[in-house]
Amino acid sequence: MENKPYTIITAEEASSMIVPDIEWIVEGFLPLGFKAILSGTTGSNKSYASMELGMRVADANEDGSSEFLHYKIPSSMKVLYVNIEVKLDEMLRRYQRLEKSIDFKEKQNFTMISLKESFVDAWPVIKDATIRLKPELLIIDNLYSSSDKNMSKQQELKPVLKNIDGLMEVTGVTPLLIHHFNKATGEMGMEIDRMQGASTLQNWAEYIILLSFTNVQDLRLMKVAKSRGTAQSEEVYGIRWDSETFTLKMAGIIDDYQKYLKSENSIRQWESVLDKMEEKFETKDWVPLVIDMSLSRETAFNWLRELQTIGMIKKIKHGHYIKSGMKILRNVE
Repeated sequence: MENKPYTIITAEEASSMIVPDIEWIVEGFLPLGFKAILSGTTGSNKSYASMELGMRVADANEDGSSEFLHYKIPSSMKVLYVNIEVKLDEMLRRYQRLEKSIDFKEKQNFTMISLKESFVDAWPVIKDATIRLKPELLIIDNLYSSSDKNMSKQQELKPVLKNIDGLMEVTGVTPLLIHHFNKATGEMGMEIDRMQGASTLQNWAEYIILLSFTNVQDLRLMKVAKSRGTAQSEEVYGIRWDSETFTLKMAGIIDDYQKYLKSENSIRQWESVLDKMEEKFETKDWVPLVIDMSLSRETAFNWLRELQTIGMIKKIKHGHYIKSGMKILRNVE
């Protein structure tokens, strides 16, 4: 049979063809068989998010009761996670933190490979591993590091995308590519043009999820910015980062989300509470003052973790803290 580069379908033939419904890996969040991208800012925890997603899909209950960010996971699938961003030890640290946090059990469905080098052509290795391991979901973290090509140049990007197209055709795998935003583009909002790379990448992708850091320490913004063939929400969702469990949790739809992307709105809300604390203080002193600000207990504990991270307080023992002496300097000349 002659192999033609096109298919002719008459209207009569099209009317009688059986076309399968769209299936979901994660309902309303990640469709099966689509060329998908999760793109985000530095610090938006996209690597943790993608690894958690993969682990939850691999570990999903067969009754469809499992969830990721409140989105249902219909059934478990084999997942391959490809790390091209961090060293092997850091990848394993992330995995072990999540393994503990989500009580991960179905380990035979989740496999990781870690490449020793970045910015070399990783696609022969990825193709070999995908053919051998036969995953249904392939997570690549990240696209930028998977090649020595300049992703902002159309002619250099096209061969990389053809590699992915060829891999899908041979294996039937669904690729989820982790990708970056351009720097200093917060004023553009949650728009697809914040994503790095030529317009070719935007046009090639069939499903794009955006994730952004904000001026609130534990708040991330999430939006499905492109969906070719599925219903798509135009809303921007708030996602809470839990620095204790290293997981993300759905908070809800964000109204007037732009204010969370403006640097001038980056207010240290904890500062007024910290000023009211004695040199040594306890959780029971801290939490009521945060709640009096119409904020939650969860926010109170997130602030305590943030203050430890930035060096404003030190933990003496469970529930007991001491101020470190670190000062906030203003109008430094």
